[in-house]
Amino acid sequence: MLPFVPRSVAGIKRQHPLGGEKVPPRTASTDLEHAKASSPQVVGRIADALLAIVPELAREFAQDTHVMRMLDHDAVRRVCAVSAHLLDAFRLLAQLGCVEVSGYHVSFSGSDTHTLFVEGIPGHRRPLEAAQFIHALAGGVLYGIYAPSADGVRVQSADELRSAFVVVDAAASAALLERWGWNSDWMTHDKALTGQPSHVVDAALANFRCMPRDTWLERRDEYLAWRHELIAQNTATAKKRADERREHEKKTRTHTASACVQVPHVFFSAPITRAASQAAYKSYFAQFVQNAVDYIDVRADEGVIYQR
Repeated sequence: MLPFVPRSVAGIKRQHPLGGEKVPPRTASTDLEHAKASSPQVVGRIADALLAIVPELAREFAQDTHVMRMLDHDAVRRVCAVSAHLLDAFRLLAQLGCVEVSGYHVSFSGSDTHTLFVEGIPGHRRPLEAAQFIHALAGGVLYGIYAPSADGVRVQSADELRSAFVVVDAAASAALLERWGWNSDWMTHDKALTGQPSHVVDAALANFRCMPRDTWLERRDEYLAWRHELIAQNTATAKKRADERREHEKKTRTHTASACVQVPHVFFSAPITRAASQAAYKSYFAQFVQNAVDYIDVRADEGVIYQR
């Protein structure tokens, strides 16, 4: 049996004194070599998730940070555990201008960010594809994109986006609001689309538009207040109608009553069937109070008619 070897020693690349196997240390180089050929689908999904946390990472890490250090961050660790995949994902994000990759080191762009709400992203685009599309429209730097939420807070999502919050720099924000502002109508004219790039045409046909996040929050609050008022009005109306219906039922409520009528035998002298006599007597009594007689039971042998 091999003797106990402390964990601090077990990871050192050397031969065990009694002939045990070599345990290679986990280093940046071996981790990167472990997944040299990264799957584009895997890297794309990691980039989708990173787009929701890039602004947070920019605040956490200094410039020129080694990719292995980022794997210690909780948010990054939930997204990816292999530094090679993480590095390839950052290379994709570098196309948006939010990061710079040099070797195994990543640097984040400046922190002058503006958050916009965008609607009408054409097609079925995942976060990275949507970010690339918006970056093509606005230029500048795109720091992140995430799915809209009720509170406007950042949430991670790998679903296809039709609307989203995008975090961009001042230049991209001005370009988007000037051309694709919420009430802009230049794209409604066919002549405005003549000779435009395909992504511009796609955006116009999908009614792509945007507004600042603060404006979106104001409109959300207005909608919630209107919705609360509408629900209160509908509740009050329904309660009023229910009260009126109860009052009406109290005034027009009908009560079931039964009666036993003694009839002389001469009434039963005619040779008619029991069913015919019941129908005849029901019609007779109904002429006094319309729709008041529900049931008739004729007992000719007893000289009695039961009615309800």
